[in-house]
Amino acid sequence: NKLVIQMKKIIIRFRTFWDKVPNWLQDVLAFITSLVSLIGIVYGGAQLVINVVSKIVPQLPIDLPWLICLLLTVIIMFMRAKMKQYKSSLWIRLRSDAASYYDILHDFRNFYFDVLKYHKDKKLNKEFLTTITREYLINMLEKLCNIYKAYTGKDMNACIKLIGKENEDINFDKIDKENATVYTFVRSKNISKQREDASDNQAVLISKNTDFSYIISPPDFYKKQYFYEQDIHLFDEELKKHQQKYENTTENYWDFYRAAIVVPIRIAHSHLHFTAPTDPFDYHIVGFLCIDTKSTHAFIPEYEEQFIQIAKSFAAIIYVIMNKYNFYLQKCKNGYAMRKRNTKSAKGENENVTKIK
Repeated sequence: NKLVIQMKKIIIRFRTFWDKVPNWLQDVLAFITSLVSLIGIVYGGAQLVINVVSKIVPQLPIDLPWLICLLLTVIIMFMRAKMKQYKSSLWIRLRSDAASYYDILHDFRNFYFDVLKYHKDKKLNKEFLTTITREYLINMLEKLCNIYKAYTGKDMNACIKLIGKENEDINFDKIDKENATVYTFVRSKNISKQREDASDNQAVLISKNTDFSYIISPPDFYKKQYFYEQDIHLFDEELKKHQQKYENTTENYWDFYRAAIVVPIRIAHSHLHFTAPTDPFDYHIVGFLCIDTKSTHAFIPEYEEQFIQIAKSFAAIIYVIMNKYNFYLQKCKNGYAMRKRNTKSAKGENENVTKIK
């Protein structure tokens, strides 16, 4: 028992000492130790093989065991360098993603309470509210593009499309699948002028855009509540097997993007106090978050679940932003109407006073 206790104390002291050793030195010592052990095993095995081979070939021109050890050492060092490079890039990506998520949520908190403060101070109007909302969302889209680029190495574009028409109030009724339209509310900054001119920011029919129509009313063979396609041309070929085709109101869309992710900006009606509780899977959709790229190697099937989760996390925040935007937009309109009525009443009173005099 005393021996066991002494051994435990020695181990604890060693661990305490080892923890004080710099990480880079720990890595070097661990590498040397593993390399020496591996070389010993390989050399012993190679020597055994040579003993057998030497009975067939009496004199070999080279010292084969040491040659094998040398080649193995080079391979191990190369693999270790690659692993270190991968680990370094992983940490860089993690730092970038963590900073982006923090900035988005930090700015969301500030935006939320700034708008409330502006409203209480009666500084809100439609133009100012729209400007600060667009600015926040554009900044969010930039960070979203950076996150996807960090994982894919490809340039990204993103936009938010709202259901309805510009300057139209958000609709909480059931979506008219045949006649409903979407328009672009904001785009990421890196969008090309050529692409912006091509879309012309006009409201387009949902039914004429597969990306949106398959989310609103997916066919039986498309078992998704989002749109995720690595190569839209290949997807179009697959659709032909079902007697369908990929539709897009931008005729030359292929010049601007070749792969896309689209997720709905939505919430279940059961979470809204101002709509009747219905089926828990019945959602109120205000629009769509779209991410696309010219690369057909970015949105690979292996990353589909993770890439969709990233997009959905952003869409959840965007729903809150658009909900509050609509709420305060109504407040601005009602406030303006009230001030207008009060002004008319005051003028009427003044006219009556003048007549009496």
